[in-house]
Amino acid sequence: MDNYTLKTNVDMSQLSYIKIGGKIKELYLINNKKGVKEVYALLKKRNYDYYLIGGCSKILFPDIFMRECLIKNNVTFLKEHKNYIEVGTGLSLKKLALYMIKKGYQGFEGLISIPGTIGGAIVNNAGAFNNEISDTIISATIFKDGEFKILSKEDMNFSYRSSIFKKEEVFIYSAYFMIKKSTSDYLIKIAQENIKKRINNQPFNKLTLGSTFKNSSNFFVAKVLTDLNVLGLKDENVMVSKKHANFIENVGFATQKNFLNIVVILRNLVYNKLCIFPELEVIVLRW
Repeated sequence: MDNYTLKTNVDMSQLSYIKIGGKIKELYLINNKKGVKEVYALLKKRNYDYYLIGGCSKILFPDIFMRECLIKNNVTFLKEHKNYIEVGTGLSLKKLALYMIKKGYQGFEGLISIPGTIGGAIVNNAGAFNNEISDTIISATIFKDGEFKILSKEDMNFSYRSSIFKKEEVFIYSAYFMIKKSTSDYLIKIAQENIKKRINNQPFNKLTLGSTFKNSSNFFVAKVLTDLNVLGLKDENVMVSKKHANFIENVGFATQKNFLNIVVILRNLVYNKLCIFPELEVIVLRW
């Protein structure tokens, strides 16, 4: 396997979960540690502006890219040790969750239906059904300032849908998760129940970026928006899901502008009712 792969003139709408985005001049897919060092050295030499991406399940790409390139984490190994699991953070969260559940290791039964990669899940401290990625993480190997370093769970400063990586963009190469033994039959049952709840309550097989806004300690965004009668609200090629008010769907050939227009409408409606602007959970890449 090559250390990295370079693709040119890539249509990012084809990688995006919501199918929005323009073409990026260069996309670097990093496959291993040598690839990390080689790509970062190359981009530093060229003085390129770049942005790190994972599974593209929470990123709203621009319709026209001004930056030169994107870096995609393609590190997907999985190794089981005596008391912990080591994984490349380009691996999908679903694949790790399936592995853990089948082995009877608890902590991932609520994460089974969350799209995207482990790296993205760590950045956003992804969670559902009383599980968060931070519940079982021990540490992570990152690449920063030209070298690999290990961060402890405490170093990563996890909070609701957030981590230190929200403020400091680094390449998260691998992560280590504790093994908490249960039984596979029990975990499979819980996971199936959670998947059923998600299918029943959220848009399934629709083009979305998941929850648009973060919930607050004071209110549940979807409940507030539902009370404001926005289910099915449409603006050009985007629509508030008829099933869950915190999801925005691409129902045509939507653009970033279309998505952000309806975001402004929803934020203003919430502010007019509660005098609070809900915080975006979706990551907006402006250029």
